[in-house]
Amino acid sequence: MGKIKIKPLFCQCLTSVSTIETVSTKAPVIGGCYSKLFYYSMIEKEIETAGLKSGMCIANIGCGPFPISAIQLAKKGYFVDCFDINKKAIRRAQVYVDKIGLRDKIKIFHAQNEKPFYNRYDAIFISLHIVGKIDLLKNILDNLDTGKIVVYRNPAGWLKRYYEVYYPEVAELNHCVKIRQPLLKESVVLWR
Repeated sequence: MGKIKIKPLFCQCLTSVSTIETVSTKAPVIGGCYSKLFYYSMIEKEIETAGLKSGMCIANIGCGPFPISAIQLAKKGYFVDCFDINKKAIRRAQVYVDKIGLRDKIKIFHAQNEKPFYNRYDAIFISLHIVGKIDLLKNILDNLDTGKIVVYRNPAGWLKRYYEVYYPEVAELNHCVKIRQPLLKESVVLWR
C-alpha cells in the first residue's frame, strides 16, 4: 500500500468544504442543517470560554462563502469583519450576508498582505481550513497587544494529517484553553 498524498487530499477537503458552503448559501435548509450540525455548539463554547461581551469587534479570518462563525457571532450581538483570500468566496459571502439582513453587523474584505491590523479587534477567530495558519498565528501573536483574544481551530484525530496544527505551547501567552469539539476538531482560545 502506497503512502497517502497529503497535499491532494488537503485540497480535496478544502474543495468539499467550499462546495458544501456554496450550496448552503443557495439552499437555506441545507445551510441551517450544516450550521447546526457542525458549528453552533462549537461557537457557543468558544464565546463562553473566551468571555466575549456583546458589542465587541471581532475579526474572522478565513470566512469562506458561507461565513457561519461570523453569522453566529453577529446574531449574538458582535460586530464582525470577515477576511478571505478567495474573491469568489467573498462575493458569495457578501450576497448571503445581505440576503439574511446582517450587513450592519458583518463586513467582508479581501485579505491582503498588509501591516498587521489585528489590534483593531477585541478578538480574532481563525478558521480550521485556512492555508498558512501556522505562519498567520505566529504573525498575529508576535504583534498582538496584551489583553486581546485569539480563537482558532485545530484538527483532531486523523484530520491532523490534512490540516495544519498550531501548538499554543510554543507561544508566550497569558492564558490558553483547549476545547475538545465534536467531529475531529479542537478549539483553542488564547489570551495575550
